[in-house]
Amino acid sequence: MFSMNKAMIFFGIAAAVGTGYILAKKYIDKNPEAVAAVKEKCSDKFHKASVYCTGAVKTGSEKLTKSVNEIVSAGREKSAELMKKAATTGTAFKNEINNLKDMVVSINSGVDVDISDVDDDADKKSFSFTEGGVEDEIIESPEEGSEAL
Repeated sequence: MFSMNKAMIFFGIAAAVGTGYILAKKYIDKNPEAVAAVKEKCSDKFHKASVYCTGAVKTGSEKLTKSVNEIVSAGREKSAELMKKAATTGTAFKNEINNLKDMVVSINSGVDVDISDVDDDADKKSFSFTEGGVEDEIIESPEEGSEAL
């Protein structure tokens, strides 16, 4: 909510702007020759300033557009790289799950399964990435259709 002080400040500013507009309008109406002289003297400067500003805005806009396009294209490349890593990770994970399923099936069917190296693998950082984004252990390429993972 507006407090009384904020309302008074708002109305004071509005009154000052309104009064300034009314006084300027009256001066322009009473002194058209002075206004025409100012326009004549300043029109060349205004034109040059307008051309300069238009050029500056156009140049800035072009540079901004180029930068945005570079960022977007870099983002696409980075996202494609990340998607490839995710697919590779997903494929390796899927293969490990399949190996575990096979092991469970073998155990359930009474076949001896050698799990002596399981503890050694558990200490490794499988399926994780280093801070620089480089894969630690995953070296398999994604299987067909694994890009959706």
